[in-house]
Amino acid sequence: MSGTVEPKSFFHFLHPDFIVIELIPQKKGLIYRHFEYLVKSDLFKSEVKRRYSDFQALYDLLLLRFPYRIVPKLPPAKLMAMVAGVSSDVIDNRKKALTRWLTVVTSHPVFSKDRMIKFFLTDVSNDFSSFIRDQFRFVNELLRLISLMTTLQLFIC
Repeated sequence: MSGTVEPKSFFHFLHPDFIVIELIPQKKGLIYRHFEYLVKSDLFKSEVKRRYSDFQALYDLLLLRFPYRIVPKLPPAKLMAMVAGVSSDVIDNRKKALTRWLTVVTSHPVFSKDRMIKFFLTDVSNDFSSFIRDQFRFVNELLRLISLMTTLQLFIC
Protein backbone atom coordinates (compact mmCIF):
# COMPACT_ATOMS: atom_id res chain seq x y z
CA MET A 1 0.00 0.00 0.00
CA SER A 2 1.36 3.39 -0.94
CA GLY A 3 -0.82 5.51 1.39
CA THR A 4 0.48 6.75 4.69
CA VAL A 5 -1.63 6.65 7.80
CA GLU A 6 -1.54 9.78 9.89
CA PRO A 7 -1.09 8.95 13.59
CA LYS A 8 -3.96 10.05 15.80
CA SER A 9 -3.25 12.33 18.70
CA PHE A 10 -4.30 11.70 22.28
CA PHE A 11 -6.73 14.63 21.95
CA HIS A 12 -8.45 12.82 19.05
CA PHE A 13 -9.24 9.85 21.28
CA LEU A 14 -10.59 12.09 24.04
CA HIS A 15 -12.59 14.32 21.66
CA PRO A 16 -13.25 12.62 18.33
CA ASP A 17 -15.09 15.71 17.05
CA PHE A 18 -13.62 19.19 17.36
CA ILE A 19 -16.50 21.62 17.95
CA VAL A 20 -16.25 25.38 17.43
CA ILE A 21 -19.10 27.75 18.24
CA GLU A 22 -19.00 31.34 17.04
CA LEU A 23 -21.47 34.09 17.79
CA ILE A 24 -23.22 35.51 14.74
CA PRO A 25 -22.96 39.25 15.46
CA GLN A 26 -26.47 40.53 14.73
CA LYS A 27 -29.38 39.98 17.10
CA LYS A 28 -32.55 38.54 15.60
CA GLY A 29 -36.21 38.95 16.50
CA LEU A 30 -38.50 41.95 16.75
CA ILE A 31 -39.84 41.70 20.29
CA TYR A 32 -37.68 39.05 21.92
CA ARG A 33 -34.08 39.40 20.89
CA HIS A 34 -32.02 36.27 20.47
CA PHE A 35 -28.58 35.37 19.28
CA GLU A 36 -27.59 32.80 16.73
CA TYR A 37 -24.45 30.72 16.89
CA LEU A 38 -22.47 29.18 14.07
CA VAL A 39 -21.67 25.61 15.12
CA LYS A 40 -18.78 23.97 13.26
CA SER A 41 -17.99 20.28 13.41
CA ASP A 42 -14.72 18.82 12.12
CA LEU A 43 -16.06 15.28 12.10
CA PHE A 44 -19.02 16.09 9.85
CA LYS A 45 -17.31 18.97 8.03
CA SER A 46 -20.38 21.08 8.69
CA GLU A 47 -21.39 24.59 9.69
CA VAL A 48 -24.92 25.19 10.96
CA LYS A 49 -26.73 28.09 12.62
CA ARG A 50 -28.27 27.33 15.99
CA ARG A 51 -30.15 29.29 18.66
CA TYR A 52 -30.11 28.52 22.37
CA SER A 53 -33.57 26.96 21.97
CA ASP A 54 -32.04 24.45 19.54
CA PHE A 55 -29.53 23.38 22.17
CA GLN A 56 -32.42 23.13 24.65
CA ALA A 57 -34.37 20.89 22.24
CA LEU A 58 -31.33 18.60 21.83
CA TYR A 59 -30.87 18.45 25.61
CA ASP A 60 -34.56 17.58 26.17
CA LEU A 61 -34.43 14.84 23.55
CA LEU A 62 -31.23 13.37 25.00
CA LEU A 63 -32.96 13.16 28.39
CA LEU A 64 -35.92 11.36 26.81
CA ARG A 65 -33.86 9.05 24.65
CA PHE A 66 -31.33 8.09 27.32
CA PRO A 67 -33.23 8.00 30.62
CA TYR A 68 -30.60 5.81 32.29
CA ARG A 69 -27.57 7.88 31.24
CA ILE A 70 -26.26 11.00 32.87
CA VAL A 71 -26.80 13.80 30.39
CA PRO A 72 -24.64 16.85 31.15
CA LYS A 73 -26.69 19.83 32.28
CA LEU A 74 -27.17 22.46 29.61
CA PRO A 75 -25.76 25.88 30.58
CA PRO A 76 -28.59 28.13 31.78
CA ALA A 77 -30.25 30.67 29.53
CA LYS A 78 -29.25 34.11 30.65
CA LEU A 79 -32.15 36.48 30.06
CA MET A 80 -29.92 39.49 30.77
CA ALA A 81 -27.94 38.69 27.63
CA MET A 82 -30.98 39.69 25.58
CA VAL A 83 -31.21 43.19 27.04
CA ALA A 84 -29.55 45.91 25.01
CA GLY A 85 -26.43 47.31 26.62
CA VAL A 86 -25.37 44.16 28.48
CA SER A 87 -21.66 43.55 28.26
CA SER A 88 -20.43 41.00 25.80
CA ASP A 89 -18.90 39.00 28.69
CA VAL A 90 -22.27 37.38 29.41
CA ILE A 91 -22.69 36.44 25.77
CA ASP A 92 -19.08 35.24 25.47
CA ASN A 93 -19.43 33.12 28.63
CA ARG A 94 -22.57 31.50 27.24
CA LYS A 95 -20.78 30.73 23.96
CA LYS A 96 -17.89 29.10 25.87
CA ALA A 97 -20.30 27.12 28.07
CA LEU A 98 -22.25 25.88 25.03
CA THR A 99 -18.97 24.85 23.37
CA ARG A 100 -17.93 22.87 26.47
CA TRP A 101 -21.37 21.26 26.73
CA LEU A 102 -21.52 20.21 23.09
CA THR A 103 -17.92 18.93 23.22
CA VAL A 104 -18.78 16.76 26.23
CA VAL A 105 -21.95 15.44 24.54
CA THR A 106 -20.18 14.68 21.25
CA SER A 107 -17.33 12.97 23.15
CA HIS A 108 -19.67 10.63 25.03
CA PRO A 109 -19.26 7.06 23.71
CA VAL A 110 -23.03 6.49 23.40
CA PHE A 111 -24.35 9.96 22.59
CA SER A 112 -21.76 10.54 19.87
CA LYS A 113 -23.04 7.54 17.89
CA ASP A 114 -26.67 8.63 18.06
CA ARG A 115 -28.18 10.05 14.88
CA MET A 116 -29.67 12.99 16.82
CA ILE A 117 -26.16 14.37 17.30
CA LYS A 118 -25.38 14.06 13.59
CA PHE A 119 -28.73 15.66 12.81
CA PHE A 120 -28.00 18.55 15.19
CA LEU A 121 -24.57 19.16 13.68
CA THR A 122 -25.54 18.84 10.01
CA ASP A 123 -29.19 19.79 9.39
CA VAL A 124 -29.79 23.31 8.10
CA SER A 125 -33.54 23.71 8.79
CA ASN A 126 -34.84 27.18 9.61
CA ASP A 127 -36.96 26.38 12.69
CA PHE A 128 -34.61 23.72 14.00
CA SER A 129 -35.89 23.31 17.57
CA SER A 130 -39.39 22.41 16.33
CA PHE A 131 -38.02 20.33 13.48
CA ILE A 132 -35.75 18.19 15.69
CA ARG A 133 -38.58 17.60 18.17
CA ASP A 134 -40.81 16.44 15.30
CA GLN A 135 -38.13 14.18 13.86
CA PHE A 136 -37.36 12.44 17.15
CA ARG A 137 -40.66 12.70 19.06
CA PHE A 138 -41.33 8.99 18.57
CA VAL A 139 -38.42 8.18 20.87
CA ASN A 140 -40.37 8.71 24.09
CA GLU A 141 -43.38 6.80 22.75
CA LEU A 142 -41.12 3.94 21.67
CA LEU A 143 -39.53 3.77 25.14
CA ARG A 144 -42.97 3.64 26.76
CA LEU A 145 -44.03 0.85 24.39
CA ILE A 146 -40.90 -1.19 25.18
CA SER A 147 -41.48 -0.69 28.91
CA LEU A 148 -45.13 -1.75 28.54
CA MET A 149 -44.15 -4.84 26.53
CA THR A 150 -41.60 -5.83 29.17
CA THR A 151 -44.20 -5.45 31.91
CA LEU A 152 -46.75 -7.50 29.97
CA GLN A 153 -44.17 -10.18 29.31
CA LEU A 154 -43.58 -10.54 33.07
CA PHE A 155 -47.32 -11.14 33.63
CA ILE A 156 -47.63 -13.61 30.75
CA CYS A 157 -44.66 -15.78 31.75
